[in-house]
Amino acid sequence: MSASELEELLKGCRKVLRVLRVFMEHEGEPLTRYRIEKEAAIYYSPSVLERLLKLGIIRIVGEEPTLYELNSEHRLVKALRKLFEEVGYLQP
Repeated sequence: MSASELEELLKGCRKVLRVLRVFMEHEGEPLTRYRIEKEAAIYYSPSVLERLLKLGIIRIVGEEPTLYELNSEHRLVKALRKLFEEVGYLQP
C-alpha cells in the first residue's frame, strides 16, 4: 500500500496522517508548528495539533515558539507506527 492509498482510505484524516508521519520521522526532536506544516505539506494545523495533544499523542515541550514532541510511549503511537511501517507510509 502506498502513502497515497493510505491517505485515500482515511481521506478525512489526511492532515492527521501527514502530521503524525512528520512527528514519527523526527522522533525525539521538538518541532514548531511552522516546521510541522511545512514538512507535512499542509496549510493550517492548530486543530490537528489540539486533537493530538488532547489524546496525549504529542506534548508541548517548549514555549515561544511552542515546541511539540511525539509521545513515543503512547499505545496509539506504537500501534500507528507499526501500521505505517507495514503499509509503507513510514520507513522503518
